[in-house]
Amino acid sequence: MKKFIGLLLAICMCIFCVACAPADMSEAKGKMEEAGYTVTVIGETATELFAGPAAIGKLTARKVAEGDYDSIEAILFENSTAAMNYYEEEKNDVKGGKTCKQEGNWVIIGTDAAIEVFTK
Repeated sequence: MKKFIGLLLAICMCIFCVACAPADMSEAKGKMEEAGYTVTVIGETATELFAGPAAIGKLTARKVAEGDYDSIEAILFENSTAAMNYYEEEKNDVKGGKTCKQEGNWVIIGTDAAIEVFTK
Protein backbone atom coordinates (compact mmCIF):
# COMPACT_ATOMS: atom_id res chain seq x y z
CA MET A 1 0.00 0.00 0.00
CA LYS A 2 2.86 2.39 0.85
CA LYS A 3 4.43 1.76 -2.57
CA PHE A 4 1.12 2.53 -4.29
CA ILE A 5 0.70 5.78 -2.38
CA GLY A 6 4.32 6.72 -3.13
CA LEU A 7 3.81 6.01 -6.84
CA LEU A 8 0.57 8.00 -6.86
CA LEU A 9 2.31 10.90 -5.14
CA ALA A 10 5.19 10.79 -7.65
CA ILE A 11 2.75 10.85 -10.57
CA CYS A 12 0.88 13.80 -9.06
CA MET A 13 4.15 15.69 -8.58
CA CYS A 14 5.09 15.09 -12.23
CA ILE A 15 1.72 16.34 -13.41
CA PHE A 16 1.93 19.36 -11.11
CA CYS A 17 5.43 20.26 -12.34
CA VAL A 18 4.30 20.26 -15.97
CA ALA A 19 2.34 23.43 -15.21
CA CYS A 20 5.18 25.13 -13.34
CA ALA A 21 7.87 27.61 -14.19
CA PRO A 22 9.88 26.96 -17.37
CA ALA A 23 12.49 24.20 -17.34
CA ASP A 24 15.35 26.31 -18.71
CA MET A 25 16.36 29.80 -19.76
CA SER A 26 15.45 29.44 -23.44
CA GLU A 27 11.96 28.16 -22.60
CA ALA A 28 11.49 31.06 -20.18
CA LYS A 29 12.64 33.59 -22.79
CA GLY A 30 10.29 32.18 -25.43
CA LYS A 31 7.35 32.10 -23.03
CA MET A 32 7.72 35.74 -22.01
CA GLU A 33 8.38 36.99 -25.55
CA GLU A 34 5.28 35.13 -26.75
CA ALA A 35 3.28 37.01 -24.10
CA GLY A 36 4.55 40.36 -25.45
CA TYR A 37 7.34 41.07 -22.97
CA THR A 38 10.72 42.54 -23.90
CA VAL A 39 13.26 40.05 -22.58
CA THR A 40 16.94 40.29 -21.64
CA VAL A 41 19.00 37.28 -20.54
CA ILE A 42 22.18 37.64 -18.49
CA GLY A 43 24.65 34.77 -18.49
CA GLU A 44 26.03 32.67 -15.68
CA THR A 45 29.22 34.62 -14.95
CA ALA A 46 27.48 37.95 -14.38
CA THR A 47 24.64 36.35 -12.41
CA GLU A 48 27.07 34.63 -10.03
CA LEU A 49 28.33 38.03 -8.89
CA PHE A 50 25.07 38.90 -7.12
CA ALA A 51 23.27 35.57 -6.72
CA GLY A 52 26.10 33.18 -5.87
CA PRO A 53 27.92 30.32 -7.58
CA ALA A 54 24.79 28.15 -7.99
CA ALA A 55 23.11 30.74 -10.25
CA ILE A 56 22.85 29.72 -13.90
CA GLY A 57 21.41 32.92 -15.35
CA LYS A 58 18.98 35.79 -14.98
CA LEU A 59 16.06 36.81 -17.16
CA THR A 60 14.42 40.22 -17.05
CA ALA A 61 11.13 40.83 -18.82
CA ARG A 62 9.18 44.07 -19.15
CA LYS A 63 5.88 45.00 -20.73
CA VAL A 64 4.05 48.31 -20.94
CA ALA A 65 0.43 48.13 -22.06
CA GLU A 66 -2.43 50.56 -21.57
CA GLY A 67 -0.57 52.45 -18.86
CA ASP A 68 0.31 49.31 -16.90
CA TYR A 69 3.92 48.30 -16.34
CA ASP A 70 4.62 44.65 -15.62
CA SER A 71 8.06 43.20 -15.05
CA ILE A 72 9.97 40.29 -13.57
CA GLU A 73 13.49 39.33 -12.75
CA ALA A 74 13.83 35.56 -12.71
CA ILE A 75 17.03 33.85 -11.59
CA LEU A 76 17.62 30.21 -12.49
CA PHE A 77 19.67 28.11 -10.06
CA GLU A 78 21.33 24.70 -10.41
CA ASN A 79 18.87 23.19 -7.94
CA SER A 80 15.85 24.02 -5.82
CA THR A 81 17.88 24.09 -2.59
CA ALA A 82 20.07 26.92 -3.92
CA ALA A 83 16.93 28.71 -5.15
CA MET A 84 15.26 28.34 -1.75
CA ASN A 85 18.35 29.69 0.03
CA TYR A 86 18.45 32.76 -2.23
CA TYR A 87 14.68 33.24 -1.83
CA GLU A 88 15.01 33.19 1.97
CA GLU A 89 17.67 35.92 1.75
CA GLU A 90 15.74 38.15 -0.65
CA LYS A 91 12.03 37.76 0.17
CA ASN A 92 11.96 40.51 2.81
CA ASP A 93 13.94 43.02 0.72
CA VAL A 94 11.40 43.27 -2.12
CA LYS A 95 9.81 46.71 -2.45
CA GLY A 96 7.70 48.74 -4.85
CA GLY A 97 4.61 46.57 -4.97
CA LYS A 98 6.53 43.54 -6.23
CA THR A 99 6.34 39.95 -5.05
CA CYS A 100 9.12 37.44 -4.48
CA LYS A 101 8.40 33.79 -5.23
CA GLN A 102 10.45 30.61 -5.40
CA GLU A 103 9.29 27.92 -7.77
CA GLY A 104 11.48 24.92 -8.45
CA ASN A 105 14.94 26.12 -9.47
CA TRP A 106 13.72 29.68 -10.05
CA VAL A 107 13.45 32.75 -7.83
CA ILE A 108 11.10 35.27 -9.40
CA ILE A 109 10.69 38.89 -8.32
CA GLY A 110 8.14 41.09 -10.03
CA THR A 111 4.58 42.18 -10.47
CA ASP A 112 1.84 39.63 -9.88
CA ALA A 113 0.70 39.74 -13.53
CA ALA A 114 4.19 39.04 -14.88
CA ILE A 115 4.79 36.26 -12.35
CA GLU A 116 1.50 34.66 -13.37
CA VAL A 117 2.55 34.62 -17.03
CA PHE A 118 5.95 33.18 -16.13
CA THR A 119 4.63 30.39 -13.92
CA LYS A 120 1.59 29.20 -15.86
